Amino acid sequence: WDDDPAWVDKFRTTLKRLRATFTPHIKSNLDEPVTLGNLGLGTVRSLEAYERFSGLNFAGRTVASYARHFPFVYTSDSDLERKDVSISPTAHLFFLEEEAVVFSEEGSILSSLNTAATYVWCALKENLNQEEIIQGLTRICEIDPGSAKRQYQSLLSHFDGLGFLSQPASDHLIESESTDEPEQRRVSKGIERAWYRKRSYRLFGSCFLICFSTDEAENWGHAPLAHLELNEHCNPDFVIRLINTDVGYALYVDDVWIIEVDHINKIIPQLKFSLMRSAIHNYDYSLHLHAGAISNGKLGLILPGQKGSGKTTLVSSLLARGYSYLSDEVVLLDRGDCAVRPFPISLCVKSPGVELLSSIYPELVNLPVYQREDGEAVRYLLPPASARSENIKTPIRYMVFPRYRADAKTALYPIKRVDALKRLLDDCQSIPKPLTLDDVRDIIEWLKTVECYELPHSDLEQASGCLEGLLSLDA
Repeated sequence: WDDDPAWVDKFRTTLKRLRATFTPHIKSNLDEPVTLGNLGLGTVRSLEAYERFSGLNFAGRTVASYARHFPFVYTSDSDLERKDVSISPTAHLFFLEEEAVVFSEEGSILSSLNTAATYVWCALKENLNQEEIIQGLTRICEIDPGSAKRQYQSLLSHFDGLGFLSQPASDHLIESESTDEPEQRRVSKGIERAWYRKRSYRLFGSCFLICFSTDEAENWGHAPLAHLELNEHCNPDFVIRLINTDVGYALYVDDVWIIEVDHINKIIPQLKFSLMRSAIHNYDYSLHLHAGAISNGKLGLILPGQKGSGKTTLVSSLLARGYSYLSDEVVLLDRGDCAVRPFPISLCVKSPGVELLSSIYPELVNLPVYQREDGEAVRYLLPPASARSENIKTPIRYMVFPRYRADAKTALYPIKRVDALKRLLDDCQSIPKPLTLDDVRDIIEWLKTVECYELPHSDLEQASGCLEGLLSLDA
């Protein structure tokens, strides 16, 4: 792709198609008219038949074991009948309040189970046969035997896709040898030059040396990172180079080429992301969440959520009220106690947030505007000096899922901890990494101590007041 001069435009078109297909409810600058073509399942097969054929379970977001290798040969539905089914010894059941959660060591997958799925799991562990399990489903779910059998088969497919079964339905398929080739990384040699300036920064325990080739690169690149700068040069864990080229600017991390763009304001978001990614990679944690986080000095509150949920505006508002800054978008749960350390990257404020926050932070309107790859125009707001926390652990007491909607009634609503866990894993986990059985035990025990809420909101002042009401209880 990197030798195609039109790759940026093609990439944006791909993003538009994906956005229009899978997340049409999320609005962004990519929401320009895009022709999707003849997409759809058609009328030849039912969705259930297509899921069996493809090995995909859309509701469960899983891929069956037989569909995990390319190419695979599907013969007939009868081949998917499972006999002597049992739960894998590497799959473990936990209870969170009155709900069940299962962890697969083999796939490092954590999944919540509903009542029917929990019954089937326990029945398989008790070595009940298929007829006994279907009879139980008929009674528990109050459905006819035919529906119970279909539900049983669907749940087995779901368990199969999650790696919970000892005998996955894949023996009848032909698996190919992996043809994956090692990732080819574009490495630049001999890029040392007379740098305009070198600056040292520290983020989350990692030291960075950033080399700027021009005054323009320094002016644009240093602004979002100024609060992370060190007074003296350190022995860097990572060296980042921002280089002017014939096209515009190129970014290298430890001599590995990352990206090249035509204007400096487009590459700084990548510089910030590379800094964050490297610091995260250099730290030992159990779970990485896409969330904001603040503290009252004793206990913390995290705001997990997808793009557009209002995390940044809420965090920024609470900082102005005197609370301590932990993070705008990166929360790493420590191993063991699941506490959180400050990840004090600059706050990423999108265009709608500028209008909301300009009365609190008048300097926002004069900050440089950067262009992200997803088309968003953003400004980077440095956290107030008074809100910056020491690099110490903060135990999390509250988890609140914000959800902005223009017509929403702003209020806090309690949710079950198992529902909070499902939201975390499905929607708020950034850059997933393999979980261990000890990690899962720790996360389950941690969740038992956390109060969980959702916060639909349309008014920033009211929403901030709701969160302040929680934090003030433990101040």
